[in-house]
Amino acid sequence: MTARSRIFPVVTAFLLTGIATLAPVSAAVAHDPVTVSTPSEGEVLSSPPAQFSVTAAKPMLDVSGDSAGFGLQVTDASGLYFGDGCLTIAGDTLSMPATLGASGDYTLTYQYVSSDGHTLSDSIAFRFAPTGAATVQAGLTDPPTCGQTAAEPPTSTAPAREQTDESFAVLVVVAVILGGIVVLGAVIALIARRNRATVAGNLE
Repeated sequence: MTARSRIFPVVTAFLLTGIATLAPVSAAVAHDPVTVSTPSEGEVLSSPPAQFSVTAAKPMLDVSGDSAGFGLQVTDASGLYFGDGCLTIAGDTLSMPATLGASGDYTLTYQYVSSDGHTLSDSIAFRFAPTGAATVQAGLTDPPTCGQTAAEPPTSTAPAREQTDESFAVLVVVAVILGGIVVLGAVIALIARRNRATVAGNLE
């Protein structure tokens, strides 16, 4: 075997190893991964932050302007949801006002569209250990909708409509009864008048 034939497999293996090593890095850079988050992976919070957020390597792509394809959800170990569901996309950062409940483990799950149009999603585990001054709130059993809180369930006009319908039905019944009484009184009065007239005629 010549020296050239011995060197060729070594060079080939080196190139393949280099390509395999660089490929994941290139893909990550191309898809604008998260560089900073609040909270960060494994962080222990003593009070709720002002907001939950993830920041990507480049500005995020919100083509529709209505946050389609974007999401932030924070859940505790029992599956309750926190935050208010109101997303803000500001350049490279996706955020949502924060709330947290009892002490324990939490998960921040995110999804966003990177500058090259790829949808990226992942989760960040953190822990909440509130102090006596920390403000905690009750969680939601369903993912929060912007503008709705645990203390403000969706409004409904159904009870008011039902009450209106019942009141109208009562008025109708009362009107029918009163009308019947008036008619019955008129019939009785007419019969009495005829009876008096008959009696008077017989007396003559």
